[in-house]
Amino acid sequence: MILLGVGRLGEALARRSPGCVGTTRARPDTLRALGITPVLAAEADLEALTKDRDVVVSFPPDGETDARWSRACAARRLVYVSSTGVYSDVEVDEHTPARATTPRARARLDAETLWRARGAMIVRSAAIYGPGFGLHERVRAGAHVVPGDGSNVISRVHVDDLAAIVAAALARGRPGATYLAADLAPARHGDVVDFVVALLGVPPPRSAPPSQVPETLRGSRSVDPTATLRELGVTLSYPSFRVGVAACLDAAASAPNG
Repeated sequence: MILLGVGRLGEALARRSPGCVGTTRARPDTLRALGITPVLAAEADLEALTKDRDVVVSFPPDGETDARWSRACAARRLVYVSSTGVYSDVEVDEHTPARATTPRARARLDAETLWRARGAMIVRSAAIYGPGFGLHERVRAGAHVVPGDGSNVISRVHVDDLAAIVAAALARGRPGATYLAADLAPARHGDVVDFVVALLGVPPPRSAPPSQVPETLRGSRSVDPTATLRELGVTLSYPSFRVGVAACLDAAASAPNG
């Protein structure tokens, strides 16, 4: 498998599929430590690297790289990992039309169009979390801010479940299809925070007007991935944030320096 961009998802895919090759701008030693063969992005021959291989694209759009790399990509099977941020504040399933209302969302849709023209399947992911990162770690660190009264609805997905969906799309997905990655328990932002606060025994985070928090925290979307999971034959390991966050905190507590 070729990973164009290696973040948390790339690490999870590499754990599932040993022997991955991943592009990087400046951290080859980090990728080697993860068992990923690094290729410096500035030196990559994309056509040779991707020819007749399964490819996962997960780097954020920068307005330039997607156009250049999508033209050169010669993948056998191709997944572009996007975001449910391309939807407005609605209840979302695979048939919901995207509605980009911010520059970030428009950049995502532009990148989707480029990769879809190359036959890519699009996996639109809800907010990703996992061991060591996500809302629970921001709350632990005292760095999280609740938008407004916390009534906005959020959907999340554990990084291992996202990796399972992406792998299933490569194995069984339909070229050009759009899939959703989310758990089965969308919830009010405040309810998720309250759950994390109770588990950690820490003070609740402060709130701020939605206009003063990061864009990624402002939306209110209830994502239903049922059709995706059924078509791709995926059973979530972490079907709710309660299961997933508790597992993350247990993993942190049992780590050697936890």
